[in-house]
Amino acid sequence: MSKRSTWLLLTLIVVLGAALRFQVISTTVVNNPIRADARIYYFAALNLERWSVFSKAEPSESAPKPDAFVQPGLPFAITPLIEYPPTERMLFRINTIQAILGTLTILLTFSFFRLFTTPTIALGAALLTAISPHLVVMTTYLLTETLFTFLLMSCMVFFGYALRKEHTLLAVIAGGLLGLSALTRATTEYLPLFMLPFFFWLTTRRVFMQAVLPAVLTALAIIAAWKLRNLIAIGALSDTTLMVSALHHG
Repeated sequence: MSKRSTWLLLTLIVVLGAALRFQVISTTVVNNPIRADARIYYFAALNLERWSVFSKAEPSESAPKPDAFVQPGLPFAITPLIEYPPTERMLFRINTIQAILGTLTILLTFSFFRLFTTPTIALGAALLTAISPHLVVMTTYLLTETLFTFLLMSCMVFFGYALRKEHTLLAVIAGGLLGLSALTRATTEYLPLFMLPFFFWLTTRRVFMQAVLPAVLTALAIIAAWKLRNLIAIGALSDTTLMVSALHHG
């Protein structure tokens, strides 16, 4: 496949993915959108905006008691957009940003697969990402999936190039993105620890020292910063109810 054909097809796939996402946020009606997990993220962002305190407590006339019930990534990300009471304008702005992040994730997917496979397979991966019902629909909800997927794919692209080029700065950026993904969803919180033995066995000593170790240390530093905040604010590294919930839901 020629380079021109590859870029043309990629453009069409990105346009298709963008059209699906912007169409769904424009036409989907979510009944009572600020409820369940979305309600917690909204209150956390509202308390950050009002009191600079991270807490899932409902609005009140005084600063709430800090907690660590949810990961801070999404609440911090939406704090500049927060309005009280929640408005359709606020939700549409958040969904628009999520649609943009979802569209960029298509490009990131192509870039990642292009590191180790043919243009045809990379385009196939991008197409599947563009039309994934789950990824499309999640742009309409105030949940972590869209932001987490964007951060994780960004990390994988930067880390892939860092390994290939033995580039420390790219590795640090990848580690930062991995750390931020863990602060959005705890799914990747322990991934940096598993990366150390895996890539120590898989790569050369030079690549490990110049790419793997900087990425892992950067990710761990970001995660540790949040743990330290929790230790100071609530006297524990994390909320035990959150751990029980994560284990219960698998």
